[in-house]
Amino acid sequence: MQWYRPMVVLLTLIAFINYGCIPYQVAHRKETPISKETRIASGPETTKVRELRVSSQPTVQHPQAPLTLIYSEWAKGPEEEVVRYAERKYLYTWSPLYIPSGIFIAVFSLFVDAPPQLNAYAEERKEWGCHYTRRDMLLGVLPCAQTKQVSIRGQAYKDLPVVEETHPTGRTSEAILPMAERPVQVTVAARGSNWNYDTVLTVVTDAEGQQSIPLESMFKDFPDVPRAVTVTLIAEESQTTVHLDSQVSEAIYTHVRK
Repeated sequence: MQWYRPMVVLLTLIAFINYGCIPYQVAHRKETPISKETRIASGPETTKVRELRVSSQPTVQHPQAPLTLIYSEWAKGPEEEVVRYAERKYLYTWSPLYIPSGIFIAVFSLFVDAPPQLNAYAEERKEWGCHYTRRDMLLGVLPCAQTKQVSIRGQAYKDLPVVEETHPTGRTSEAILPMAERPVQVTVAARGSNWNYDTVLTVVTDAEGQQSIPLESMFKDFPDVPRAVTVTLIAEESQTTVHLDSQVSEAIYTHVRK
C-alpha cells in the first residue's frame, strides 16, 4: 500500500515545476539615452576662477535702480561628453516546462515565418534590449516577463537609478558658469557730516548667479545726505567693492525722501 508515496512525490514535483519557475532579474539599459551634453571635466588640468562683480548700480539719472551683483565661475579644461541612460531590472523566469515548448517553436519556425512583433510591449522590450530568442526557450528561459505573467510574483520590472557615462572629446573648452544659490554678504558703509551708519545683510544668488539689492530702505535711515557710501560684497573667496560718489548718494537720498 506504499504505491501512493511515489505518486505524492511526483504530483508535488509537477506542482513545483508548474508554479516553481525560478525567477531572477537582469538589468537592461534603454537604447535611447535620456540626455547628452558636454561639460568641462574636473581634474588637475582644469582651471577655475570665481568672480564677483557688480553689473549695474544706481546713477544720478536712475537713483531708484538697485545694485545688481553677478557671481560666476570661469572654467577652462578638457571637454567631456556626458550621456545619461535609464536602466531597469526585468524579471526572467526559468522552468523545465519551457523547454518542450521551445523545441516545438524552433521546429515550427522551420516551416512557418515567425509573426512580426507589432504590439506595444514588444516594441518596448526591443527599446530596452529585451529580445525574444528561440535559444532562451530552448534553455527553459522566459525573458522579460510581461506584467500579466507575474501578477502573483510582483512587477515585471523595477526602475534603477539613472546611469551616467562620460567620454573625453579630446577638445579644450571654456565656460562661464553661474554660482547659483550662494550666499553673498553685503556691507553698506555710509559716512555723513558727523555720523557713520553701517548695514550688513546676506543675500542668496538666483539660478543665474545674480541678485538685486535695493538701497532705498537703507538711505531712509540716514539722518541726512551721506557724503560717501561704500558697498562691499563678499562671497566665499571672492570680494568686490563699489563706491557711490556724493552726487549719486544725494540723488538716491532725494529720491527716497520724496
